[in-house]
Amino acid sequence: MAAARSPKLVIGATDGISVVPASALFRVTAQQHLQLPLDLLALPTLDEHLTSAGVLGSLPAIEPGFAGIPTFTLFNAADSPLDLPRGGPLALLRFYEVVAPKRPPPDAQRRAARTLLAVSPPTDHTPCQRHRCTACCWHTEMPLTEEDLRRLQAAGHSGFSRAVDGWQQLQLAPQGHCVFLGQGGCTIYDDRPEGCRLYPVVFDPAVGAVLDEDCPYPEEFPMADAQREQVAALVERLLQERKDRILRGGVDAHRP
Repeated sequence: MAAARSPKLVIGATDGISVVPASALFRVTAQQHLQLPLDLLALPTLDEHLTSAGVLGSLPAIEPGFAGIPTFTLFNAADSPLDLPRGGPLALLRFYEVVAPKRPPPDAQRRAARTLLAVSPPTDHTPCQRHRCTACCWHTEMPLTEEDLRRLQAAGHSGFSRAVDGWQQLQLAPQGHCVFLGQGGCTIYDDRPEGCRLYPVVFDPAVGAVLDEDCPYPEEFPMADAQREQVAALVERLLQERKDRILRGGVDAHRP
């Protein structure tokens, strides 16, 4: 796909301020009406003014052929109410011309996800090992807790994290996969981050813990109530640690 223009979406209505309570989900409707042709995909990115104020949200792609006004579910992660100016910036849109199918057939997806595990036979009975799947290790934005950082540093690792707007995330190799993905799979499996241990259970601000739709084998991962509670607790801890970093002026002792 080739990138095209990058306009901004703004918050619906032209004046006034909406107050969003602390630690609350809220829905935002854009002011603009979009009509995408069948060969154009739009990827929205939350505006930096909102992210710096503590707003979280994973904005879904706007599919080719969409006609309407985009609406997003966001989360005010701050400890104080958020003044949301109507008509203010909401998201940056990047348009991509679709020159190939957006998603290969399921069999092709699964073949592509087996990249680095084909050499070694499975070593346990998890779906990932059984299918030799490394899909979640590619282009990951996996957040790291302070405990993850300490554990990996104590094991002698460095250069494995990157700072992104107050978060610490797993670093990617130039090829686009996690730096810990090796020829036989994860090279730090016993020390892997907490988020990796819980995957494919992830947090959706709109509904809570869900199975990641990008996992090729979600039906093979039964989700228990304990996992829902673990994910909720992990998200709460990550938010607090991000807040602490920002209060320290963005200086993070664990940054490589």
